[in-house]
Amino acid sequence: MTAPHFSPQGLTFALSLCLVLVSDAAAWAQPEEDASAGGSADTGYAPEDDEGWIRSETVAPAPRLVPAQLSSGAVDVLLFPDEAATATTTSDHLRRLPVLTTTRTGSPGAPTWVSMRGASTQQTQILLDGTPLHDAGAAGFDLSLIPASWLQGALLYRSGAPFALGPPLPGGAIDLRLRDAPSSETHLQLSTGSLGTTRGSLSAARATASTSVLVTAGGGLASGRFPYYDDGGTPFDRGDDRTSVRQNNDLADLHLLLRLARRWDAWESSLAFLSLARAHGLAGYGTLTTERARADQRFARLIGQAAGYRLLGGVLDLRLTGVAGAHRLAFRDPLAELSPVDRRWRAWRSDGLVRVQPTWFIGSWLVVEQAVETSVEHHQGEDADISVEATRRRVGLSTEAHARAPAGLRPEAGIRYDDVRSTTSDAASHEGLLSPRAGLTWSMRIDDEHRLELFGRLQLLRRVASFDELFGDGAWRIGTPSLAPEARSQREAGALLRGDRGALGYQVRGAIWLARVDNLIVWTNNAQGIARSQNIGRAALLGQEVDLELRWARPWTVDLAWARLDTRNRTREESLYQARLPGRPLDRGYVGVSWQGEHARARIGWFAVSSLFIDDTNSRRVPPRHDLDASLGLHPTSWRGLSLHLDAQNLLDQRTMDVPLRDGGDTRRVPQAVADVMGYPLPGRLLFVTLRYAHAAP
Repeated sequence: MTAPHFSPQGLTFALSLCLVLVSDAAAWAQPEEDASAGGSADTGYAPEDDEGWIRSETVAPAPRLVPAQLSSGAVDVLLFPDEAATATTTSDHLRRLPVLTTTRTGSPGAPTWVSMRGASTQQTQILLDGTPLHDAGAAGFDLSLIPASWLQGALLYRSGAPFALGPPLPGGAIDLRLRDAPSSETHLQLSTGSLGTTRGSLSAARATASTSVLVTAGGGLASGRFPYYDDGGTPFDRGDDRTSVRQNNDLADLHLLLRLARRWDAWESSLAFLSLARAHGLAGYGTLTTERARADQRFARLIGQAAGYRLLGGVLDLRLTGVAGAHRLAFRDPLAELSPVDRRWRAWRSDGLVRVQPTWFIGSWLVVEQAVETSVEHHQGEDADISVEATRRRVGLSTEAHARAPAGLRPEAGIRYDDVRSTTSDAASHEGLLSPRAGLTWSMRIDDEHRLELFGRLQLLRRVASFDELFGDGAWRIGTPSLAPEARSQREAGALLRGDRGALGYQVRGAIWLARVDNLIVWTNNAQGIARSQNIGRAALLGQEVDLELRWARPWTVDLAWARLDTRNRTREESLYQARLPGRPLDRGYVGVSWQGEHARARIGWFAVSSLFIDDTNSRRVPPRHDLDASLGLHPTSWRGLSLHLDAQNLLDQRTMDVPLRDGGDTRRVPQAVADVMGYPLPGRLLFVTLRYAHAAP
């Protein structure tokens, strides 16, 4: 077995990262400023003005959360509550937005992927503090590797993230934002509940006028055992149906987040280190429960950033970013329960990135955001019979302009070019990707209480094939190095209306979009079960979205959101033409009601997802479902910093739904287990109790 290594290019990135960190250390060596002197006044932080123009990256109450120069229709801000149970996952927060499709393979903590607007998980970009998390060797980033306790919220870019944040993907982007330390305080949380879950976390923060330190550590155990409906692998034969218990589904993990931040004069800098270790069973397909298949993962990332505001006489903001990461996976299947033979697979991934991001302010009417970045990603995997190694190098350049014209018009246009080179020991692939984008927003104030915004966008985005698709896995998949990148052209139009009428505040957002995807990459199997990747054709997607948020002065909040997604295959293959793309539900909806009192809070949310097909020919369905979640938090003053939180998921305990399946020439309705992925059942009702202690330093 050979050890993972960094290539010379990787060492170059590590040195570049050190340069960023050296500038960060120099900042820490500066003497602290007196808070009364207004040391943060020159850091570029400013509220939104009458035209909705945001100068910097801070909008209360979520520091660093909202990026510059974006119209309200371009980004959704989702805040994660501090008092959420430690058993709450990142995907639990994200699924409140119906435009997202979350795919989980089992109980909380199981591998989870997310996609947006009909895209695949490979086509949806996942960012962490503006830096890409996407893995060139996998089908998308596993959200279960990012605990919700690390995050203060997320930014959702339905039409794609700003080009300065990295190579765009066709399916939009989700930027997960790490927590800050706004004040000096300590939090301790302990949770217990369903699935044999026991979890805990400790968070300590120290903040002064110019310096902050945040440390969050936690972990937990879960047996993962739950009952589920098992049709024995014969959906049309009810004689062998039974209730089974999910086995080999246990989970244990530990995680750590350390974040340092410093402000001085016109600069701010931060350094974040995050690490997670996890061991878990691989339960496998529901009708074929495994006994000894297991996986161990180690995930670590270091993110250094430095930003200067109002430089060169106030015309330049400059941000420097350096990233180094590593991910290790060990898979063991001694009984060949999930693979054709006894397999012990080990894989390593290392990556690095350096980005220089200047933003130019030209008068009061034009902002130009630019970025130059270079990155490298190295993959290595092996077992007793197979060894796979691949490297991807990328250089990206982007320019994006935002203007403010008379009469409330705000045109924008941008372009990004990425040079991508992927290599193995015996094959190579080289692609040059050009991604243009243009849009127009018209904003008007109807009166003192109401504001209307209309927006429209055109863009062309591309995705380079993953390592598996290009080079195969050395066993059951054969890659195609000549694969063309997937390309998605999209048109979008929408409106945003918001206002305040006395005690009532509201926001309504609606959008309709049409997309065409060319050069779809799919896997086709031969008679021996060997799969080969190929570009198969095109697909058309039509989507409509409506979001409504109501807020009363007596702290009631009502959220209502609905998204319809009609995806059709436009390939030349007659059997697939006009079929709905697999894995995309037609409708998703959410209704939530929250109440916040002086010493208590409560929330109830209803989720609905229509059925979806799991195959290209639309013969197998995943059942539709609706979940009812609720939570209650109590924090009386007399408890001296203690609070109690009760969280429930799937209160209606929905485990099965009847779905139509084809039986020869007939269609019959048969019961199927509720699942995101057919054959990987989801648990029924889950209850969690959390005790939380908070102490604010004097």
